[in-house]
Amino acid sequence: SSFHLFVIRIKNKYSRERLFNFLRKKKILVNLHYIPIHLHPYYKRLGFKKGQFLQSEKHAERAISLPIFPSLKIKQVKLVSNYINYFLNKNEK
Repeated sequence: SSFHLFVIRIKNKYSRERLFNFLRKKKILVNLHYIPIHLHPYYKRLGFKKGQFLQSEKHAERAISLPIFPSLKIKQVKLVSNYINYFLNKNEK
């Protein structure tokens, strides 16, 4: 691993966008990576279309990148974990 990204995948019943917004409001700098390559403009011009690579599209719709960097403290990791668990527990009902 290059420790470049730490990605989690949200189950279908959870909204990635809602979790993303919830964490951003809590000042957790989550991000979204990457859109499937066949959906980039260059490859669309070559004729690739949405629906051709369903697994990569499904992954992209459910993945969120969590903060990861050399100076990340255990306390910060626990805070992010606690927020995610809180969100998932609150929204699982």
